[in-house]
Amino acid sequence: MTSIRSAADIAAQHLADQPEESHRGQLRFAERFTSANAGKLLHVHGIGWHIWDGARWAPCVNGEEHRAVIAVLKTALDEVSSMGSDARKMLLQDIGKVESSAGIKGVLDLASHMVPCTLAAARLDASAYLLNTGNGTVDIEAGTVCRSNPSDNLSKVTNAHFKPGARAEVFDRFLEQTQPDPDMRAFLARSLGSALLGVVRDHVLLLWFGRGANGKGTLRDAVAHALGDYALEVPADILMQAKYAGNLAPERMRLKGARLAFCSEIAEGARLDEATMKKLTGGDPVNAKLLYRNPVQFDPSHTLVMLTNHLPRVRGDDPATWRRILAVPFDQVVPESQRDGELPERLKAVPDAVLAWLWAGWQDYQANGLNPPQAVLAATRRYQLDSDTIARFLADEGVVCAGHGTAMSADLYQAFVTWTRNEGEPTEATNKAFSAALEARGYTKRTASRGAQWQSISLVPD
Repeated sequence: MTSIRSAADIAAQHLADQPEESHRGQLRFAERFTSANAGKLLHVHGIGWHIWDGARWAPCVNGEEHRAVIAVLKTALDEVSSMGSDARKMLLQDIGKVESSAGIKGVLDLASHMVPCTLAAARLDASAYLLNTGNGTVDIEAGTVCRSNPSDNLSKVTNAHFKPGARAEVFDRFLEQTQPDPDMRAFLARSLGSALLGVVRDHVLLLWFGRGANGKGTLRDAVAHALGDYALEVPADILMQAKYAGNLAPERMRLKGARLAFCSEIAEGARLDEATMKKLTGGDPVNAKLLYRNPVQFDPSHTLVMLTNHLPRVRGDDPATWRRILAVPFDQVVPESQRDGELPERLKAVPDAVLAWLWAGWQDYQANGLNPPQAVLAATRRYQLDSDTIARFLADEGVVCAGHGTAMSADLYQAFVTWTRNEGEPTEATNKAFSAALEARGYTKRTASRGAQWQSISLVPD
């Protein structure tokens, strides 16, 4: 964390460091603009202008940067009366070049490339061990808190104050009701608390699944509210196979600097885009782009959590995919008579306790790693087996006799197609892909007089 300097200190130092004006026109006013707004306004390339609000660099959404140029113009006009004839004439000429919409935009364009009002996108929210909270910036490695500082280049802040050890009975009761198993509660704290670190370490997608009123959405809302800007909801399409995936570049841009990214509401039978999932959980740089902006590349800082009633379809035979998936069951359905419609708002009223729970989970994670409990490992294994259509086909003793005899390649594949149809599943594997999957399982194929023939496998007679 950098030493504490206020926005006013930064502006004063920059002004003191400036030589006398030597430029004319818009560049002259761009220099004045940067001198007056050092530590107050910042342009991030590929993203836009930001304003220091005392806690973070917030996006300019109300024309703050334009008003700042106008303020510089007004200051210049105030100087005119005290200037000599030649200097007054030149200043008035320069003012005339800026007193228009195009002139103001020209000053901002120049200033966007000038120190100290310019920042590369990769440097915004790049401090993985800093968490900006309601009562200061936390160094999560040291556990210390300092006053929020514009030089840290943070654009996010939590709603919660950092108060380790804070508790709220309403939150504790909710956790116990949602996950009665203490090992599951501890895992949730570790997996979510590990996200306080802005570095992808475990390369996992957390799949919270379960039907009905089981608390997963309420937990998401409580955690997201406590984390404020650091948590966001992204469309499920960002992880699912979609025809128009290219349109999701702006959504990927929103992941920059985030610590937790939630997605939900996937359709039953929807298929996970495994390649995209690997990219977004793998730690490799993310390429993204806002509309009408230049592309941006950044290192991922987020942990992905998908909430779903229906687990997405996944290929069951890709080890690289399954290394990244943890299925987290939410099995406790709250009876309708016991449901509290005001619970979400009451949990939002205790963000300090939620952040303290995440902090305790982060400390546990540092000591023990993610360490999924048996319930998560078992659910993930069941999910993998259910997803491996070919494995289930080979295990169906009413159709296939694995380990004995031979089967013609065409006959075996046709039996697989018929079997998937009878199971109500789409036949996604072509004959070529089906053969590759069998070979990966150790089966061999030989050419016989009647055609290609699989060894050590046969079809059960009708």
